[in-house]
Amino acid sequence: MKDRLKWNYTTSPVPNDIEMTVKNGVAALTGEVNTWAERREAGRVAFHTEGVWEMDNRLTVAGYDYR
Repeated sequence: MKDRLKWNYTTSPVPNDIEMTVKNGVAALTGEVNTWAERREAGRVAFHTEGVWEMDNRLTVAGYDYR
């Protein structure tokens, strides 16, 4: 999946900032990205990875105040 993030126009700046684990078809993304678009696109790319049936996108966006 790292290659797919690296070659994707939206996620190309952040592939090394994203960790993905897959267990029983559920992909979990963790890490920090710069924009909401990067977060959304990383989730889309991960969901379309072979063997993934469900997404748990835990990526955070830099500069956003999470309560």
